[in-house]
Amino acid sequence: MSKYLVLGATSGIGSAVCDLLDLQGDSLVMAGRDVEKLEKIRSKLSSPAEHISVYFDADEPESIVSVFEQSTENGIKLDGMVYCIGRADVTPLRGLKIEQAQSLFRVNFFSFVSAVSTYAKPKFSNGGSIVGISSANSHYPQKCMSMYAAGKGAMEAAVKTMAIELADKGIRINCVIPGAVNTDMFCKLSDEMKSIIAGKQLLGVSSPEDIASSIVFLLKDGSRVMTGRSVYLDGGILGQ
Repeated sequence: MSKYLVLGATSGIGSAVCDLLDLQGDSLVMAGRDVEKLEKIRSKLSSPAEHISVYFDADEPESIVSVFEQSTENGIKLDGMVYCIGRADVTPLRGLKIEQAQSLFRVNFFSFVSAVSTYAKPKFSNGGSIVGISSANSHYPQKCMSMYAAGKGAMEAAVKTMAIELADKGIRINCVIPGAVNTDMFCKLSDEMKSIIAGKQLLGVSSPEDIASSIVFLLKDGSRVMTGRSVYLDGGILGQ
């Protein structure tokens, strides 16, 4: 049995990752802001007693240490981590406030960096694999999404250099780049925007399970020769 931390376990993709890892008999630490929702998701897994839920707000990067302390308080270290957190505020440049930009970067990038840095400490992990969730938005520009695209683009750039630093610790790190996925974030778009995006994505809108299966692959030994890479799961939108 391996043990994984899923940051953003209440997101559509995060929840799907938890489902797959649970079915494979792994132990989970499920972290997010909505503890009640975390508990509902945990209770529906096949082995809820094997998992714990922990509060984490990505807008407060410094709180990540508490997450890791709770994750390993039973003496069992982590074998992998997934960062399934993202905030995609519409931010027109004419009204962009520095406070909002800083908050977006804390959620989409700085908390990711803090999580990776903390995971790499020997007292918290057994080496293993880290997966970050980026977005096709950082490659396929959309109006008024500059801060979201920049934060996710920063994640992808950081992963390349983090891989070099972490290799000596026996840690691999990669990220995935989904296109449109049928999650709450996508559902909040206007019908017109959803139709436009779906029409451009050659394979249609992905399901959370589509993305989760690739994330789980990156966590496991089948991908042991992969690190510092960005894996495109964009449904064909970026290849045109």
